Amino acid sequence: MEVSPNEPFQILCCNQVWKDDDNGDPTFDHRMVILRHGEQYFFGRDSRRKGDIDPALLSLGPIPITHIRAPFTADLTIAPDLPLDLEDVYIKEPGLVAYGHCSLAEQQAFFEPQLQEAQVYEQLRLKPHPNIGIYHGCIVKDGRIKGLCLRRYGRTLGQLLREETLGQDQKTAYMDDVKKGVAHLHALGFVHGDINPSNIMLDSRINQAVLIDFDSCRPVGKPMGRKAGTTNWGSVDCPEVAELEHDHTALQLIERLLEDS
Repeated sequence: MEVSPNEPFQILCCNQVWKDDDNGDPTFDHRMVILRHGEQYFFGRDSRRKGDIDPALLSLGPIPITHIRAPFTADLTIAPDLPLDLEDVYIKEPGLVAYGHCSLAEQQAFFEPQLQEAQVYEQLRLKPHPNIGIYHGCIVKDGRIKGLCLRRYGRTLGQLLREETLGQDQKTAYMDDVKKGVAHLHALGFVHGDINPSNIMLDSRINQAVLIDFDSCRPVGKPMGRKAGTTNWGSVDCPEVAELEHDHTALQLIERLLEDS
């Protein structure tokens, strides 16, 4: 592993991994760490449950860029030149925390959810809707998608409900917004696949709820793949096939959350 000694490692994420022991009780196993060093990415395991992460003490495995960044293809859009510190722009890069737990074949295809999300956004760009998040295009480096350039919104629905008490009229309005966004997706033949309070943003410009995060979005009836939604927010956990019922159940759960808040 050749890295520049003058540039520090950046810890991107550190998650605890638990496994069931012989009695079926959850037991801490290790911490999975994802690091970046310049333009290189690495993963490693730390057997300690707590304490600072010292990259020098970890046995690091490289994460090839070809595994995590999808090839840019002619049917996709290059994002316009925008200042990256622009307040209303968000660059979505692939989450890498699961990489170290994947098989080699899964690692080699790790970029697929990013590519699928870009392809869904391209369809939505042609047929936009006010309750669907805005996509500007792909950030491309060396022929691969470094990230998706999206409009940045303020708070998620989950954050809003933790911080404020909404009146019934506002709850109804936000729920209607979400239903309209989902209906638009369904009319285009897609299942969102991951409707939950963290994937519903509030657009303060127009005071409407907006649906985001389409890396679990699939055409109706197609295999879900590696990204298959969020536990407890659908008809089943980790569905194998994209079904409208999964979204319908999630909408019912969102409606119940709003009613109980």
